Amino acid sequence: MVANVVIMGYQQELYILRCWQKRDLAKMQLYDIKPADVAKARDQRLEEVSSGSVRREFDAISAVFTYAVKEWGLCSSNPVKQIRKPPHGKPRERRVELDEVTRIIAASKAPDFAAIVWLTYETAMRRSELLSLVWEHIDLERRIAYLPLTKNGDSRTVPLSSTAISILSKLPRRNDGKVFSKNATSLSGAFNRAVTRTRSAYLKECILNGIKIIPRYLVDIRLHDLRHEATTNMLKLDLVCLKFQQ
Repeated sequence: MVANVVIMGYQQELYILRCWQKRDLAKMQLYDIKPADVAKARDQRLEEVSSGSVRREFDAISAVFTYAVKEWGLCSSNPVKQIRKPPHGKPRERRVELDEVTRIIAASKAPDFAAIVWLTYETAMRRSELLSLVWEHIDLERRIAYLPLTKNGDSRTVPLSSTAISILSKLPRRNDGKVFSKNATSLSGAFNRAVTRTRSAYLKECILNGIKIIPRYLVDIRLHDLRHEATTNMLKLDLVCLKFQQ
């Protein structure tokens, strides 16, 4: 299990570093990079993604410099450690309406897209957890899905709602035993494109029919927000059950 956790972390860092290979900082020699260069790259990146994403990316870059200092002797110090880290971002408070989820799903014909989005909304599983699901760990009769490896390195069992059971029951079985074929990057891209198309269609619909446009409707929605919504719904259900028990 420890090895699997390391592999997951390695894959994430490798993806980050490959993305950074296209940026100006990667065109410089390691020993020429100064704290000011790193700070400039940080500020540019903050204009594109959240502060939390920048912190994670620079943690990966910092690891490269640390290795270069200790193992390769290519530079005398780690410039990433000499600059200020972006502050932790504020927790997202975006609540996603069921109607928004339905519209987003209808806007994409990508394979497995509808099933993955609905299951995120129903089970609160992380993207990585859903994409790693295998049929041997799903028990439709007992209504559970077993996750041998989660983000924090532990295993857990996820209860499946009637809707989740219905979705899984209709999926075709793959030869490799996996439930889904998508990877994290393609899934996020498909979701973001679906949100953009849905918002555009909504605006045209409002203009055509003289309907007042809701500024926040179908705006600033991330796949991870559906997981938060599922957690909230589960908490409400638990409170209702507790009330009846009392």
